[in-house]
Amino acid sequence: MPAATPLRSLRKERCLIATDGKIHYRGPCTVAEWDKDETHITTVGRTPMIGAIIYTHQFSVWNGPEGESHLHGSLGDMRREGSCWITRAKPRFDVPTYSVRGRVCAR
Repeated sequence: MPAATPLRSLRKERCLIATDGKIHYRGPCTVAEWDKDETHITTVGRTPMIGAIIYTHQFSVWNGPEGESHLHGSLGDMRREGSCWITRAKPRFDVPTYSVRGRVCAR
């Protein structure tokens, strides 16, 4: 069995989670960076919690605006832009079509 990827950093930030221009959360969050291409973001002090797993240059997921129990909601293929990850404007040829446009920021 391969070794688990070590946690690179864990910190508290101020976050914004939005899709299609609608802000679902703005407030404190925990940001866990596992490697340069995988970041986990979870809200702090919100019940139910909203969480996202962002894979840079891959398909990213979240548990939706209602804080569902599983990370089944698509955020699409995301790229880093400053302190935010945003859904690419156009899907790559190897990524299924998606309609949501996400923005997840941590500062």
